[in-house]
Amino acid sequence: MISTLVKEIEEVISSSSIVTSSSTQKYFSSTNKEVYIRGNLIFVDLSFLEFAIYVQEKGKV
Repeated sequence: MISTLVKEIEEVISSSSIVTSSSTQKYFSSTNKEVYIRGNLIFVDLSFLEFAIYVQEKGKV
């Protein structure tokens, strides 16, 4: 589940026509049930976005 989310985020960034450059770092927990993603995006108008995301996988409800 977590790895699918990370792949989808990477695909969205890489396929975006308005992102000219990106850098991301991913830190997975030893159980692969948590991930911390941080990075930056540079857009065509030379603006940039720095982001950080923490995701924790939960059991089924």
